[in-house]
Amino acid sequence: MVCDKILMNPNVQEYDGFIIGLSHAEVGVIPSMLNGRFCNLSVSSQDIYYHYKTIKYCIQNYPNKFKNLKYAVIDLCDYNCFNYDNSLSNAAVNYLGFGGFNLDKHNFSQNKSFNIEYEDIKRELEKQKFEGLTDINIANWSVNFSDVYELANYEGFNSVYKNLKNRISVVSDAQIDNYQYSRGTVTHVFEKTVKENIETLEKMFELLLSVNPEIKIYTTIIPKFIEVEARDAKELLKHEKIFFDVIEKFKEKYNIVLVDFKKNSDIIYNRNYFFDANHLNYYGALRLTKEL
Repeated sequence: MVCDKILMNPNVQEYDGFIIGLSHAEVGVIPSMLNGRFCNLSVSSQDIYYHYKTIKYCIQNYPNKFKNLKYAVIDLCDYNCFNYDNSLSNAAVNYLGFGGFNLDKHNFSQNKSFNIEYEDIKRELEKQKFEGLTDINIANWSVNFSDVYELANYEGFNSVYKNLKNRISVVSDAQIDNYQYSRGTVTHVFEKTVKENIETLEKMFELLLSVNPEIKIYTTIIPKFIEVEARDAKELLKHEKIFFDVIEKFKEKYNIVLVDFKKNSDIIYNRNYFFDANHLNYYGALRLTKEL
């Protein structure tokens, strides 16, 4: 899992804070630019449930790394965040392949997009990982190259998105036109999912406050390019009131901060900051992280 790879890095003894979210935060927030030692635990297609499970897992399994936690940045992606359940989506399998949290299948048994068992998917991914290798290959690697990560100074065991500096493309008109404006998570309201996600987000806040009652918790909304936001606004409107009602309640109860880059930053208007219709490029990530 991505979280294990990052927290197994012996070059960092402890963290002051973390970022967690979907791909928007994965490529949109550069942890090394923030004040203090931050790791970015974001994974593409991750939902609120797996944000919570990842954070809980990290606190339980790497307590020394998070013992002095001062900051948490939780990217909620968009106003329909409570309406998304990864385990019921067609992104569920890809999420596991990206290194997402794989110790809890959540609602995958009810996923209508796949006719396969959760554990079978995990086994297939493991099989692909070692495809073409024999037991002798693996044994030789273990004996002769056990220090390869140390000699490479644990390159790749950090939370800098591996292709971040390659992300310098600028969103095209075709990408704007072809964006999924009628995706199910905006056209419908899944009341059961919304309820569970709101409850899970509250559990996340309670968990973080149990680690440090003085922790500063920031929730963020990372923008899409303005032309995409304008076309997306109609369907998102049904989710906006739910989102802000919940966040206002949590702001009062837990003293969290909402940093809504859609409403409070001019990043949204600059086409040169976007890699595609809904992700920042490297320049956009530099700008957003500076503002954050």
